[in-house]
Amino acid sequence: MKIFCSCFFIFALLFGLDELHAQKVLLSEEPAADTLQPVWGQNRRHYAHVFMGMYFATPPETKGGSVVYGLSNAFGMGLRYKYKLSKFCAFGTDLYYYKSVFNVLQDSKKLLPNSILHEKERYIFNSAGLSVFQRINFGRRGNILGKYLDVGVHGLLNVATRYHVRDKVNGPSEFVDSYFKNPGYIKDFQYGLLLRAGWNNFALEANYRLSDMFSKINNSSLPETPRLSVGLDLALAFRN
Repeated sequence: MKIFCSCFFIFALLFGLDELHAQKVLLSEEPAADTLQPVWGQNRRHYAHVFMGMYFATPPETKGGSVVYGLSNAFGMGLRYKYKLSKFCAFGTDLYYYKSVFNVLQDSKKLLPNSILHEKERYIFNSAGLSVFQRINFGRRGNILGKYLDVGVHGLLNVATRYHVRDKVNGPSEFVDSYFKNPGYIKDFQYGLLLRAGWNNFALEANYRLSDMFSKINNSSLPETPRLSVGLDLALAFRN
């Protein structure tokens, strides 16, 4: 009887130690890293990347507000964030620096900001921009941006503006440049619509300004520069 009790005690002790060891192993286990689904990536829940773009003023234009096309352009650079809502839909926002230049055409129809002709006349805007857009994705894709269409709105805060004129003095080869900082008739805030069609790192973008750029002078409205700009957007996006 004593031998039987001794054997039972040893067996129970060994079984208990084995169970305790098994529990410790289970508690110390962690999921393998390759089984976790990444949440950051070009076609995942979250993604952010730097972008830059070059845009050009495009007709139509208002009477007296003609510009020199090609030399009237804008450069933008900033950070874009995208939040994936579903396979075909995403929400995004841009925070960026935006510099735009409008070279006023010097002809007999000029009225911006007056009818005085110069050798050169231009407006330079340095702005902070914010845009919000809805993205629609097309086609099958892996972890890449793929084909997409963005529709949204944008706003620009004019941080620093300059009005620059160049005139001849004392002969055909001598000029004087005059700069006027932050003219009072230029509005501080602009807003409009955006449309962007992209394929991976490249996109064609169009922006249409809804707001007026200039305030009234002596109760008279100034002609507006072209409201539409079209250009190329480059996403500095790298695969994760």
